[in-house]
Amino acid sequence: MKKFLLFLTCFTFFLFAENSNEFLSQSTSQQVQSNSDQFESAFKRMLWVLAGLVALIIATVWMIRRLMNIRLSQTNNLSSIKILEKRNLSPKSVLYIVEVDEKRVLLAESQIELRKLTTLETLDQESDS
Repeated sequence: MKKFLLFLTCFTFFLFAENSNEFLSQSTSQQVQSNSDQFESAFKRMLWVLAGLVALIIATVWMIRRLMNIRLSQTNNLSSIKILEKRNLSPKSVLYIVEVDEKRVLLAESQIELRKLTTLETLDQESDS
Protein backbone atom coordinates (compact mmCIF):
# COMPACT_ATOMS: atom_id res chain seq x y z
CA MET A 1 0.00 0.00 0.00
CA LYS A 2 2.80 2.40 0.87
CA LYS A 3 4.52 1.64 -2.41
CA PHE A 4 1.34 2.31 -4.33
CA LEU A 5 0.81 5.69 -2.61
CA LEU A 6 4.40 6.61 -3.27
CA PHE A 7 4.06 5.62 -6.93
CA LEU A 8 0.78 7.57 -7.26
CA THR A 9 2.33 10.67 -5.67
CA CYS A 10 5.37 10.56 -7.94
CA PHE A 11 3.24 9.92 -11.03
CA THR A 12 0.90 12.88 -10.33
CA PHE A 13 3.87 15.06 -9.57
CA PHE A 14 5.49 14.23 -12.92
CA LEU A 15 2.22 14.81 -14.76
CA PHE A 16 1.71 18.15 -13.06
CA ALA A 17 5.32 19.15 -13.67
CA GLU A 18 5.05 18.21 -17.36
CA ASN A 19 1.81 20.19 -17.88
CA SER A 20 2.96 23.19 -15.88
CA ASN A 21 6.31 23.35 -17.66
CA GLU A 22 4.78 25.20 -20.63
CA PHE A 23 2.93 27.57 -18.31
CA LEU A 24 6.05 28.20 -16.28
CA SER A 25 8.21 28.90 -19.33
CA GLN A 26 5.70 31.52 -20.58
CA SER A 27 5.25 33.21 -17.20
CA THR A 28 8.96 33.22 -16.34
CA SER A 29 9.86 35.10 -19.51
CA GLN A 30 7.26 37.74 -18.62
CA GLN A 31 8.50 37.83 -15.04
CA VAL A 32 12.11 38.20 -16.14
CA GLN A 33 11.14 41.15 -18.33
CA SER A 34 9.11 42.82 -15.57
CA ASN A 35 11.83 42.10 -12.98
CA SER A 36 14.50 43.67 -15.18
CA ASP A 37 12.26 46.76 -15.67
CA GLN A 38 11.73 46.99 -11.92
CA PHE A 39 15.44 46.56 -11.27
CA GLU A 40 16.33 49.25 -13.81
CA SER A 41 13.90 51.78 -12.33
CA ALA A 42 15.01 51.01 -8.78
CA PHE A 43 18.67 51.34 -9.80
CA LYS A 44 18.04 54.73 -11.46
CA ARG A 45 16.15 55.94 -8.40
CA MET A 46 19.02 54.80 -6.16
CA LEU A 47 21.55 56.70 -8.30
CA TRP A 48 19.45 59.89 -8.12
CA VAL A 49 19.19 59.63 -4.35
CA LEU A 50 22.94 59.02 -4.08
CA ALA A 51 23.69 62.05 -6.29
CA GLY A 52 21.36 64.15 -4.15
CA LEU A 53 23.08 63.08 -0.94
CA VAL A 54 26.54 63.84 -2.35
CA ALA A 55 25.33 67.28 -3.49
CA LEU A 56 23.83 67.91 -0.05
CA ILE A 57 27.09 66.97 1.70
CA ILE A 58 29.14 69.23 -0.60
CA ALA A 59 26.72 72.14 -0.08
CA THR A 60 26.83 71.66 3.70
CA VAL A 61 30.65 71.64 3.82
CA TRP A 62 30.80 74.76 1.61
CA MET A 63 28.26 76.57 3.81
CA ILE A 64 30.08 75.68 7.05
CA ARG A 65 33.42 76.91 5.66
CA ARG A 66 31.83 80.13 4.49
CA LEU A 67 30.18 80.75 7.86
CA MET A 68 33.46 80.11 9.68
CA ASN A 69 35.30 82.63 7.47
CA ILE A 70 32.57 85.24 7.98
CA ARG A 71 32.64 84.66 11.73
CA LEU A 72 36.44 85.03 11.84
CA SER A 73 36.39 88.26 9.84
CA GLN A 74 33.60 89.73 12.00
CA THR A 75 35.49 88.81 15.16
CA ASN A 76 38.63 90.49 13.80
CA ASN A 77 36.80 93.72 12.95
CA LEU A 78 35.24 94.08 16.39
CA SER A 79 38.19 93.28 18.66
CA SER A 80 41.56 94.88 19.40
CA ILE A 81 43.32 91.55 18.88
CA LYS A 82 43.19 90.54 15.22
CA ILE A 83 44.31 87.28 13.66
CA LEU A 84 45.84 88.39 10.38
CA GLU A 85 46.96 85.04 9.08
CA LYS A 86 46.91 81.41 10.13
CA ARG A 87 49.15 78.75 8.59
CA ASN A 88 49.00 75.03 9.43
CA LEU A 89 52.47 73.49 9.55
CA SER A 90 51.27 70.03 10.53
CA PRO A 91 48.06 68.64 11.99
CA LYS A 92 49.26 69.60 15.47
CA SER A 93 51.19 72.84 14.91
CA VAL A 94 50.03 76.22 13.59
CA LEU A 95 51.64 79.61 12.98
CA TYR A 96 49.65 82.79 13.59
CA ILE A 97 50.34 86.40 12.73
CA VAL A 98 48.38 88.42 15.29
CA GLU A 99 48.00 92.19 15.55
CA VAL A 100 47.77 93.61 19.08
CA ASP A 101 47.84 97.40 19.64
CA GLU A 102 49.18 97.97 16.13
CA LYS A 103 52.05 95.51 16.67
CA ARG A 104 52.33 92.29 14.73
CA VAL A 105 53.40 89.18 16.60
CA LEU A 106 54.29 85.77 15.20
CA LEU A 107 52.95 82.98 17.43
CA ALA A 108 53.46 79.23 17.24
CA GLU A 109 50.84 76.88 18.61
CA SER A 110 51.53 73.23 19.23
CA GLN A 111 49.74 70.52 21.11
CA ILE A 112 51.77 71.37 24.21
CA GLU A 113 52.12 75.16 24.24
CA LEU A 114 51.60 78.53 22.62
CA ARG A 115 54.89 80.42 22.12
CA LYS A 116 55.77 83.91 20.88
CA LEU A 117 58.40 83.59 18.19
CA THR A 118 59.05 87.22 17.26
CA THR A 119 57.57 90.67 16.91
CA LEU A 120 57.23 91.67 13.28
CA GLU A 121 57.77 95.21 12.09
CA THR A 122 54.84 96.76 10.29
CA LEU A 123 55.11 98.14 6.76
CA ASP A 124 54.94 101.77 8.02
CA GLN A 125 57.95 101.28 10.28
CA GLU A 126 59.94 99.61 7.50
CA SER A 127 59.29 102.42 5.03
CA ASP A 128 60.29 105.10 7.57
CA SER A 129 63.71 103.49 8.16
